[in-house]
Amino acid sequence: MGQLISDSARAALATNGWCVIPDVISRETAAEGLKRLWSVVEANARDGYSCHLPDIDPNANMVRIMSPLWSDGWFRDLIQNDTGLAAAAAVIGDDFTISNCSANIALPGSGSMALHADLASILPEPWLHPWSVNIIWCLTDVCPDNGATLFIPRSQKVTRVADLGDAPAQRLRPFEAKAGSIVAMDG
Repeated sequence: MGQLISDSARAALATNGWCVIPDVISRETAAEGLKRLWSVVEANARDGYSCHLPDIDPNANMVRIMSPLWSDGWFRDLIQNDTGLAAAAAVIGDDFTISNCSANIALPGSGSMALHADLASILPEPWLHPWSVNIIWCLTDVCPDNGATLFIPRSQKVTRVADLGDAPAQRLRPFEAKAGSIVAMDG
């Protein structure tokens, strides 16, 4: 699996805890995915499922889709993409389980979620090894102006929340990537 990502992407994952892998899918394929994602949002609304989780979303402009895998086979195919799987394996090894697949659409004015680590919600500290990885599929261009996910550089080296020090939110930086890319992020 590991040969599907470049040595520079692998080095960025090891050093920085994240990397962008461009052009994994075409812009046209990404646009089709976004269209299908909005169809899932509409189906969820018809079925009475909320796409806003007030406990974690800053406001209703953050559209959250918890069910893309069972809602549309396109997403089941996407999650099996060899490059995405290779990026995950580069962080946590070849023997892993996909435990979650959700999607967010950050509309203008969506605001940022509270500072958190996905790993911290499922595994108590200390975090001594890489245990999880996020593969973020960019169905549109992602930049600070349109709700890019924020991260703290080299936070994959943090073993306890206390290691973050004072004012960690001031160190947040946005990912930037073109539609069709993936962002692979340790934990």
